[in-house]
Amino acid sequence: MDFRVRYQGTLNLLIALLIGCWIGLKVLPGLSFFRPTMPTVEESIRLQALRGDLEKKLEETLKLSPNIVDSRVHLGKGTASVTLQLGQADIGSEQIESIAYLVAAGVDGLPAGRVAIFSSDGTQLNRQSLEGYDRKQWWTDLTITVGKVLGILAALVTLRYIIQSVGAFNNSRESAKVG
Repeated sequence: MDFRVRYQGTLNLLIALLIGCWIGLKVLPGLSFFRPTMPTVEESIRLQALRGDLEKKLEETLKLSPNIVDSRVHLGKGTASVTLQLGQADIGSEQIESIAYLVAAGVDGLPAGRVAIFSSDGTQLNRQSLEGYDRKQWWTDLTITVGKVLGILAALVTLRYIIQSVGAFNNSRESAKVG
């Protein structure tokens, strides 16, 4: 009896397992089996000091811009807020966008769409930009979720096909033994 015919069911299950693993790795990226460790008190103090230094450097850099008299920068987890005291002239939308990119470039993993910029009287200067970023992020997340669901469905259809193939093969083997 040929090797492939004799072990066809086992080979089909092995192929299904490999396909399932491949799809699982594509559908569930970044799955970690280890919990992240909490920073120690010393590390937290050091990180807070570094964040404070970065905030001060960004504030000093912003003060060098024309029509900006003073600035305050606050960095949070994945967000930043900037308060500007403006001079006599207003600043344009291009300069506001540049400020958002400047702050985002100073922080690893911070997109410019997560930097809120306010004037000293409390007016949000980049509201439309933030709303556009949120809308884009929502559609991106939806697309990724739909892709994952379709990947899982494809894996289930593939698994069903393989199970049917194994069942058909086993039925043909049993009928060959009987006959």
